[in-house]
Amino acid sequence: MRFRKLGIAWSVAWGLATVLLCVLWVRDYLDTRLVASLPFAFPLLAAVGLAIAPWATGPTRFSLRTLLIATTLVAVVLGLIVWLG
Repeated sequence: MRFRKLGIAWSVAWGLATVLLCVLWVRDYLDTRLVASLPFAFPLLAAVGLAIAPWATGPTRFSLRTLLIATTLVAVVLGLIVWLG
């Protein structure tokens, strides 16, 4: 990838937007007790797609640092879900 730092910044920005949309979606669900609130579904999927886009054509090998960062992020999101619930 020619502009690696730009791709990382792009993914971090859209990843943050994804997490914030997930938090809003969960908060809306807890307030209204609806099974699905569709207004958050499309922006959430769009943010996930835009966060993954720079890495779609890259190599599939990951370093240990990348694996640990991804595991930490998943743990933080799951911890937030449990804490909010």
